[in-house]
Amino acid sequence: MHGCLDCYAQGACGPKDSEKIVVAGNLLPKLRGELSRRHVKPAVVCLDFSSDPFQPVPELLDRTYEVLEYLLGEGIGVIFQTRAKIPPRHLELLLAHAPLVRAIIGLVTTDRRILRIFEPHTATPQTRLRQMRQLTSGGVATLARVDPILPGLTDDPDTMHNLCAALAEAGMHELSAGVLVLRPALLSALRNRLARPRIYGRLVESFEQGHNVWSSEFGGQMRVLPAAARRRIFQWLTAISAQYGIRVHVCGCKNPDLAGESCNLAGPWSPRETVERQLALFATK
Repeated sequence: MHGCLDCYAQGACGPKDSEKIVVAGNLLPKLRGELSRRHVKPAVVCLDFSSDPFQPVPELLDRTYEVLEYLLGEGIGVIFQTRAKIPPRHLELLLAHAPLVRAIIGLVTTDRRILRIFEPHTATPQTRLRQMRQLTSGGVATLARVDPILPGLTDDPDTMHNLCAALAEAGMHELSAGVLVLRPALLSALRNRLARPRIYGRLVESFEQGHNVWSSEFGGQMRVLPAAARRRIFQWLTAISAQYGIRVHVCGCKNPDLAGESCNLAGPWSPRETVERQLALFATK
């Protein structure tokens, strides 16, 4: 419902109609049933990164709250990724269980003009930066997600300086980064929905010297920029981020030829600490 042109879910899951989403009303009972059959609870549960748990749909927000409340109440950690405005009651719940939460806030630029084109119904940069400050100051481990970097639009040093300065002010010390990759469904979405021919041309032309790679993450072929072009972008971003005290993790699933690590989306977790929390909760029930 955010209308993001680079949506991971395109061509991968869900309904073909991009104007509709499906909300599973029985999600919480199924989750309870699944976990009740486990002798050992998971240390952490990831809310699928292919979609956004805080899309502005009342039914979806209710399901998200129920799931968060249940998992956190059981002492199970949660990881989520969002570009949305997190509702106050959800934010309050997350902050109340800060040690068990890892938040990933996506922001590729502070230029609202570009965001209105590529992410028309997401939260404003100011809202996302404010949420970063609220989460980090409340003790929630928070990572900035700079993905996808748009070739010819957001990959220049000036844009990166502005973004890193804003992220540092919001309390960010880490970010994960990835450059746009062209999957068939994404290319179709850009061609059909991007009402700016010049911008479409600039994006696609950047990939003319690129090549196709197979991605198990996306279940098919995707076209990537030449390694030299991607390396240059990451070098700029890493050097600029370092000036603001921010460490960069390069997305390994999109850049297996460049990255020596993962995107660090899951981040570090302490299984011992999580198990101790679960045992303490079990003892009080």
